[in-house]
This record gives sequence, structure tokens and C-alpha cells, in this order.
Amino acid sequence: MRKPILAMSALLALLAAGPLQAQDAPPPRPLDVLRTEIDRVDGEILALLNARAAIVDEVGRGKAGANAVVFRPGRQAALIRKLAAVQGRQKPATIARVWTAVIAGSILQQKADFSVAVADAGDGATELLAQDYFGAQMPRQRLASADAAIAAVSEHRADVAVVRLDGPWWNRLPEGMHVVAAVPFVAPSEKAPAAYIVARQDIDPSGDDVTLVRLPADVAPDGAQQLAADGGFKLWAFAKGAPLPTNAEPIGIHARPLVIGGTDKTPAPK
Repeated sequence: MRKPILAMSALLALLAAGPLQAQDAPPPRPLDVLRTEIDRVDGEILALLNARAAIVDEVGRGKAGANAVVFRPGRQAALIRKLAAVQGRQKPATIARVWTAVIAGSILQQKADFSVAVADAGDGATELLAQDYFGAQMPRQRLASADAAIAAVSEHRADVAVVRLDGPWWNRLPEGMHVVAAVPFVAPSEKAPAAYIVARQDIDPSGDDVTLVRLPADVAPDGAQQLAADGGFKLWAFAKGAPLPTNAEPIGIHARPLVIGGTDKTPAPK
């Protein structure tokens, strides 16, 4: 089992090797030689991905029961943060997209019928957010409203729902359902997320998370960001380490976005 782990370390080293200084760079080799080298490296990457898939198979066998959790948004966020932080030739956004696709493949490897319910009234914006987070290969079903998408998860017709804050769904989540992630995860700034991922599973901390809580409308906590209001309640976002009011009702968490590029300095909850 040690060889595949070492192999994945080698893959990361290949992707993240630092650039040579211009004065130290040798003259480029002939193009046909370089293309042959690229083909060789591509073969090595494929072999490493297959080695990773073999480990995922073993992980799947180690999870008992039909309700085993295969979607780990906290672990996914922590992994992408770690890999994107490696200094090298690959841009962090490229690393994030590559591993998003790899992780999506691992989810489908463990649960071939994994499905994403997307609340999208027709403009396609939320579906694009879902594709950005889960990758293009993940099966999706478009539904007309957040309530319909959440109902699909509650009734076991989908595994997760991607919903915007354009309705009071957060004020009436079915029992056992939580916000477990937010999209986009990779963003140019720390604005409030465009949409949230709701699942019928426990929260999965990433190590740097935002907690979403429901509070009575007359409560205005310090150091939190108000996201929505409905009836006698408001939805607030609290950053990692922020104390929650005693009457707070948490509805879930999501990983703090990985900020890459951009000039917008709109602050996230502090």
C-alpha cells in the first residue's frame, strides 16, 4: 500500500516543481523530443491516477452499509487548499480544477448513481455553479425551486442539493439535513457564496469553516454577516472561532473560500 502513496507524492512533485531561473535554463531540446517526454509524463500521471483509484476501491470496501458517506466536502476543501498552496509551475486554479475532477471520479467510483439536484429556474447560473464544484461528469437534475431540490434529497431521489438564497428554505430544513458546503469554493474574492450545498449527512469540517446559524430577528450579533431574513428569523454567518449566541440554531457549515487572484476586497465574515 505504500507504493501508491509514494506514487501520488511523485505526481504532486511533477506538477509543482518550481521554475528554473532563466539564466540556469539549458537550451530547449528538439520539439519531437519534448513531445515524447510529455507523452511519457502523461503515461506516468495516468498510472498514478489508476493507483489512486485502486486505493479508492479499498476505501469503498471499508465503508459499511448502503448509507455510507462518499461526499466529504470538508476533506475536499482541505485537500485542494493544501495542493493549491504548493509553489510551482501550475497555477492554483488549475490544481483546483484538476483535483475537483479527480475527486468527482472518486465519488462516482464509490457510488455510481450519485446525483446532484440543482435549483435552477432556467437561466443556468446555478447549474454552472454546481458543475464548477462537482465537475462536468457528475450527474445533475435541474429542478424549479430550492424546496423541490431539497425535497429530492430528503426523499432519496438525489444525494445533494445546490440552492441559492432566493427563498426561505434555510428556515425550514427537514430534520437531518444540513448545509455542508458553499459554491464557488475557488473564488477571486471573499464575498458571500453564490449558492449552498445541502445534504442529508453530518457536517464535515475542513479546518477553516464558516458556521451558518438561524437567530431571532431581534438579535444582532457582533462580528457576523447577515445573509437572509424570513419571518421572525435571520440567517447569519460566523467565521471560525467566533462565539455563537446561546440561542443560535446552527444549520450547517461550509469551508471558507479559497481566494485566488482578483482585486475585490469585500470581506468575508470575521
